[in-house]
Amino acid sequence: MNKNEFTTLKIKLIIRIIGNVFFAVIAAMLVIYIAVDGFLQRPIANLADQLGLYHLLLQLKIPLIAVMIILFLLLGIFLAMGKLSYYLNAVSRGIDQVFDEKKNIVELPEGLEAMETKLNRVKYDLQKRQLEAKESEQQKNDLVVYLAHDLRTPMTSILGYLNLLEAEKDMEQEKREKYRGIVLNKAKRMELLLDELFEITRFNATSIELIERKVNLNIMLEQLIEEFYPLLSEKQLSYKIVQDENVEIIADPDQLARVFDNLLRNAVAYSETETEILIELLKTERIAIIRFTNHGMTIPKEKLDRIFERFYRVDEARTTANGGAGLGLAIAKKIVTIHKGSIRAESKNLETILTVELPLKKSLRN
Repeated sequence: MNKNEFTTLKIKLIIRIIGNVFFAVIAAMLVIYIAVDGFLQRPIANLADQLGLYHLLLQLKIPLIAVMIILFLLLGIFLAMGKLSYYLNAVSRGIDQVFDEKKNIVELPEGLEAMETKLNRVKYDLQKRQLEAKESEQQKNDLVVYLAHDLRTPMTSILGYLNLLEAEKDMEQEKREKYRGIVLNKAKRMELLLDELFEITRFNATSIELIERKVNLNIMLEQLIEEFYPLLSEKQLSYKIVQDENVEIIADPDQLARVFDNLLRNAVAYSETETEILIELLKTERIAIIRFTNHGMTIPKEKLDRIFERFYRVDEARTTANGGAGLGLAIAKKIVTIHKGSIRAESKNLETILTVELPLKKSLRN
């Protein structure tokens, strides 16, 4: 219950108590009037005078009124407290309904509509989070199974080719080099899969701590592109970089490098062969804008809305050969958020655009 709702309920109870007090005073006066004044005005008043009760009743009139007021006041307070107790019990039952899986909605009595709405919102959010947690756990378990399966495939090939190399001592040099190349590629594939398994564990088990310093984004992106040259060449991809000069921010350079590595890796993975990846680095008075645009496919909106979820991959094929473990963009979003920035995705006309916005030269400790 927020402050406004609590104040409203308190005002209602105060009004009820004041009303009960007013009722107590009026009721007491009416009772005394009927019991005393009315009695003394009847013909039997002569008998009361003869018995010496007339003056006694007159003397007791004020005390009787006070006693009756107190009695009715206590009754009024009791009724008001009963209403308060009723409200508190109703709220307590409503809280129990929030955690009752058999109850679809929380229902409270009249007068607690605002509280009922809030409890239903809490129940909905709780159910949503439980569902998301179950889905995330299922996705993680499925992915681990897929990775384990995919680890076995290159391992089988490696053992097979190594056995061939061991068995055929006089194998032709050209053939031997071919088999060695295959073994090397399979080993690299296994290394990538093991890295993804490690990434899953690290993502769930650790929090990200930032070490701030001044970072020149121009230099960082140029270094990143140089590191990606083999991957770009493999898919015959070209790149174009459009940048403003001297874009600097206060951030953790290692974590930001991780963000841009994930975004560029995603752009490469989902680019068509012989297309161009556009990298933009722009700045305004307050923010730096980093944008990666690749050409290949239009991601449907229902998938685009989930693209930053853990373990979610646009490519829903069982194999992990394309798209990795589905953690890259989730990790990128987490790091960008800690840097007080934002990240979003757009897709149209066979283009996918990932945009990061980060505050310029602003310490995250402020």
